[in-house]
Amino acid sequence: MPSQPTLLVRFARHYSLVICAVSGGISLANAYFVCEEKVKVPLLRVHLNENAARKPRQRPGASRILRWGLWLGLSSFILGVALLLDGPVDAALQISAGSLGRNFARWLTEVGEWWVVGGGGIVFAFVLLCAGQLKAARSTLLVTVAGLATGFVATLLRSAIGRTRPNAQVPEGFYGFWHHGHFTFGQYQFSSFPSGHAATLIGLAVAAWLINRWSGAVLSLFAAFVSWSRVAQSSHHFSDIIASAILALWLTPPLLRWLQTSFLVRLPPGGRARLEVHLFPDVNREHSPLHPPHCQ
Repeated sequence: MPSQPTLLVRFARHYSLVICAVSGGISLANAYFVCEEKVKVPLLRVHLNENAARKPRQRPGASRILRWGLWLGLSSFILGVALLLDGPVDAALQISAGSLGRNFARWLTEVGEWWVVGGGGIVFAFVLLCAGQLKAARSTLLVTVAGLATGFVATLLRSAIGRTRPNAQVPEGFYGFWHHGHFTFGQYQFSSFPSGHAATLIGLAVAAWLINRWSGAVLSLFAAFVSWSRVAQSSHHFSDIIASAILALWLTPPLLRWLQTSFLVRLPPGGRARLEVHLFPDVNREHSPLHPPHCQ
């Protein structure tokens, strides 16, 4: 029987297709909207402004370092408590096989797959784009990318940490990426901590919350249901979900800010943005260095 490709190999194959699709879609959207003169600058572009003076990088103050330390300590404490609660919480949330709840949990898991969520976000952004809702389309695309990137980081971490899943056929523990003379990196039964499903969807919810509160609340509820389904099917421990939530809360906000800076979708002072925020500066088309050649 031929060996199955590892989780990392399958992940890389799928993500390469998604990256190509997103890049091609952005390029086509840029060409279409600029040629049709529906926008004055490309839909998404890297911010390269020679006239803008780069602000000198400032060292974080003592108060910021203290806040980081407090948040890091709180995160470690919460994760430690979650590890202690794995046994009772896992037993309380598990559902017997063949039941209606188990089938519902399996359906939630399938709907919460990264490629379903990512594909749905890209399609929804394209529909908004065709409807002329440029700002909503940009926000949807950036939220989708932020969620997928968070899930990608979680997949790398869980492959390297090597924690066994609850339904694994080996003793429970953290094995790293090497066990008994074999690489465990990317193998399913050694890829439990943190959860890729939970990290992707919680990252999606965090990014959406920073842009629009109602969208963030809806996605948070969806992320909670999918996270429950992973524990209910004995695919993850309770602490795997908590670790995914901590990772998303730490990683997604700065990642979203970086994406917004790169693609000229800026947060106003205070770190909050709404869909009606003016995402592009008022660029003079006649004098803009970004003005494309005449479209035939």
